[in-house]
Amino acid sequence: MRRITKILLCASTVWLLTGCAGLAQQTNIDELRNDVMLLRESLESAQGDEKIEQALRALAKREAEAQIQGLRAKIEGVEEQIAQTCTQAPPVLVECEENSAGVIRIEVNNDKLIVGEVEHAWIDPPGISIRARMDTGAASSSLSAQEVTEFERDGANWVRFKLTVNGTSTTIERPVKRYVRVIQQSDREGSRRAVVDMRVFVGDINETFEFTLADRTHLQHAMVLGRNFLTDIALVDVSQQFVQPAYKPETQ
Repeated sequence: MRRITKILLCASTVWLLTGCAGLAQQTNIDELRNDVMLLRESLESAQGDEKIEQALRALAKREAEAQIQGLRAKIEGVEEQIAQTCTQAPPVLVECEENSAGVIRIEVNNDKLIVGEVEHAWIDPPGISIRARMDTGAASSSLSAQEVTEFERDGANWVRFKLTVNGTSTTIERPVKRYVRVIQQSDREGSRRAVVDMRVFVGDINETFEFTLADRTHLQHAMVLGRNFLTDIALVDVSQQFVQPAYKPETQ
């Protein structure tokens, strides 16, 4: 600000000296020269300050751009970490050999099998295929049983019953694991039911599960697979049926 004021003062002096011819004769020539030199130095100094200011502005701009790039890199790194942490893998089709007949496809989501509302289930014994309804509201699985007869074998409790599938009845004998009492709205006193182990094949699942025995001939499906089968093993897509291929034993 002092330099600008000095420039204005010097400019005023030059104007006065050049604009008033009468006063020029009374002015010392050396003072005039000094004033002109001072004016030139002030102008050169002002131009130098402007260059410095331009350089400072350019430097500040580069620093701001560098900071913005650094923030963008951090944001991209955080987004990548979030994507790696929260990614949910889409359903993956896993190919499994089906004897020499070709390739079947088993649909899984991460480590869980995807099943429809109804699936083909192979049970052993007796070694037959049966349509099973998936029921996430049932705590346990249930199997239709008619003509249930309890008996003792080698000191243990056993049960004999008939399973009817597609009009064909098969007699099954299984050891009783325990008994449960099931209370329903139509049966306030409840009914005593035997619980047995059955080996079940659905998709690539091949495990033994508990089943309560009850007469289901009045219902659409002879088998219900409840949460004791589904938990930690399968996900149910109620919009589909028979997602998994029907199990075929190697002997067939």
